Amino acid sequence: PDALYAALLLDVLWSDPTEHDSIEGVHPNAERGDPVVRYGPDRVRSFLRLNGFKLIVRAHECVMDGFERFASGRLVTVFSA
Repeated sequence: PDALYAALLLDVLWSDPTEHDSIEGVHPNAERGDPVVRYGPDRVRSFLRLNGFKLIVRAHECVMDGFERFASGRLVTVFSA
């Protein structure tokens, strides 16, 4: 149970969206390394629907304009460093 929880926590904290809304699914994240992944807008929509949420706000990635929208605005990354 502790190993499963640790793996889930790693995924939640370090995985990133794909480079563009047109890239769906789950892909290796070369920037952060294995086992961290990149996830597409389809995964964002599914997560929101399953959990009854409307928006995800995340803040562990540097983005040039201070914030960045993904998945048609359903996921927002806010600059933090």
